[in-house]
Amino acid sequence: MILLLLGAFPTSVYAQNDVPPTWTIRAAIPGKQLLGEWELAKITSQDELMRQAAAAQVGVSRGSSFQIEVKLVNPAGVEMDVTGSSKLLYRPKACLIVTAGGLATLPSIPSSPGTCQPGDPVPFTIIYFDKSAGIAAANMYSMKID
Repeated sequence: MILLLLGAFPTSVYAQNDVPPTWTIRAAIPGKQLLGEWELAKITSQDELMRQAAAAQVGVSRGSSFQIEVKLVNPAGVEMDVTGSSKLLYRPKACLIVTAGGLATLPSIPSSPGTCQPGDPVPFTIIYFDKSAGIAAANMYSMKID
């Protein structure tokens, strides 16, 4: 009976849209371009994906602070520097701390035992949201502790 009811509704309405977003974000820290999930998802060659995935985790040192530089990329591929914009939202994980202006700090002493040790990943997400312009973009990154 349930299967008959489910068959009565068009499933395309409920399917998730696999179309990538039209706006994207590119990020860097001083001297190092970061490679995000969206860039990795576009790679079609398994060998290239393995190579790029290994290079994607940029090393950072405990006790360091750095500015996260952010560029908004429009559908035509034109980049606009939005570093420090109030329209950016940072969602750091692990022990990474990021201010609203994009200044990131990796504390020299871990906040709890067993966390943020050398080799551990430091993931974070950057979201750009401008409701008045109808623009939303996000990308996820991962650095590693040296």
